[in-house]
Amino acid sequence: MNRWLLAGLLLAPLTAGADCLPTTGALEDMAPAELVLSAPGQRPVTLAVRVADDARERAAGFQYICPDTIDGTAIYFIFERSRRPSFHMRNVKAPLDIAFIDDDGVIVDIQRMQPYVVGARHHETYSPPGDVAAALEVHAGYFDEHGISAGDWRRQSLSQ
Repeated sequence: MNRWLLAGLLLAPLTAGADCLPTTGALEDMAPAELVLSAPGQRPVTLAVRVADDARERAAGFQYICPDTIDGTAIYFIFERSRRPSFHMRNVKAPLDIAFIDDDGVIVDIQRMQPYVVGARHHETYSPPGDVAAALEVHAGYFDEHGISAGDWRRQSLSQ
């Protein structure tokens, strides 16, 4: 049996009766780091992030996490090579914004992701317009609150 499927089956009974969790093993395993975003003529924005840099961490993301934790947490997804990933919001308890970042560190797209609706006939997936090296998930509205938009904004640094 696929080990990720097995992990999901083992986690399901623990979360079946719970509306959400303040943290998960996968979130705790993500290394803390500081990410700096910058744009010409703008004050840099520094975020404390959790780095999802392996398949298990990337697959888990914010699944089962309580909205209060999501509000104060950002996840920076790093891919081994550039690709066009697809994100879903199944088991995510609050809307998120996602920024897709190319090989040069430029934010090429920002999307608002909505939680999956139980019983919906179709669940939305979210993908960038092309290949990217990374993605940044934050609570919905974060990028607007900080004036961050696709195009001029870029990853200035990531320190772990």
